Order: sequence, then C-alpha cells, then structure tokens
Amino acid sequence: MAEERVSRVYASALFNAAKQAKAVAQVESELDTIQKLLDTDDSFRNFLVSPKRSEEEKLSLVDKVFGGKIHDLTHGIFKLMLGKRRPAEIPLIRKDFVDLRLADEQNLSAHVTSTTDLSADEKKRITDALSKRMGKKIEATFSTDSSLGGGVRVAYGDFILDGSVQASFSRLKDSLRHDALKQA
Repeated sequence: MAEERVSRVYASALFNAAKQAKAVAQVESELDTIQKLLDTDDSFRNFLVSPKRSEEEKLSLVDKVFGGKIHDLTHGIFKLMLGKRRPAEIPLIRKDFVDLRLADEQNLSAHVTSTTDLSADEKKRITDALSKRMGKKIEATFSTDSSLGGGVRVAYGDFILDGSVQASFSRLKDSLRHDALKQA
C-alpha cells in the first residue's frame, strides 16, 4: 500500500509537469515503452534491479540507451527511480500517470475480455455502448480468455460487468443452491 502511495506522488508530479510542458501523450508513450522493455528484456530488468550494480553503472546505461531520445521528464523520472533504488516502481508510476490523464480528460479506462478475438466492429460497438452507459469516452483494451465459455467480461474502475457464460453458470448455481437451502 505504501508503494502505491509513493507511486501516486511521483506520477502526480510527473503528470502535472508533463501537462504544463504539453507533453502528456509523449511521456505516457515513453513510459509504456520503458515498461514493455522492463517486461520483455530480462537482462535489462535484472541489470537495473541488481544490488551488485552501482547506481553510476545503472544511470550510465540509462543515459546511453535513452539520453536525447526521450523527453527530459521521462528521462528524469527514470533516473530518479534508479537513484532512489526503486526501478520496480516504474510500472506503478505509469499506471497512476495513465489514471491521472484519464481523470483529467474525464475519460474511463475499461478492459474487455472475450473468448475469441473480437472484430473491429464488435470492439467499436462494445466501446460505444460503454461510453453511452457511462457518459464518458472509453479507452478500452481487449484480451481473450477461452475459459469464459462465451460472452464478454468488462472491467472498469472498481466494477466488473460479467456477461460470460462462466459467470451465468456461476449465478445459476448460486441461485439453485440458495433456493435449495430455502426449501430445506
């Protein structure tokens, strides 16, 4: 919990600075790229989190890889997290940064899970329906999970709309159990 609060403080400062510099989209994109690099490149991630590597070595690598190629704000927050020995905070800062941008734009992020890949038209219909229901622009991400058995599950904020076959069976099972207990 404390780490989440720390990430929010850094993300808030970064977001406000990026907004003032009119660089919110660029900083967000660069944070996405850095997170993907941390997620996919084990040697890079291990180098940054290794206690055997000095802070100077880590900062030098970041300067070589990113220096002059990314916005000063993104470069600065990355170096700050390394200096504070908190490179693992970067994904949390990125998530909080995105949440701040969405709130600032009065948009809502949603994640839609379906059993199979959805067509562009299906994605648009779902996004439009959510947008109408929420009264906000929806930024949706999509994934698949064959265990749903059919239908879709939509997660946004602290809510989940579960229209999957799996959830329908679960609700039916709970209802039958409840009815059986009432009759006993």
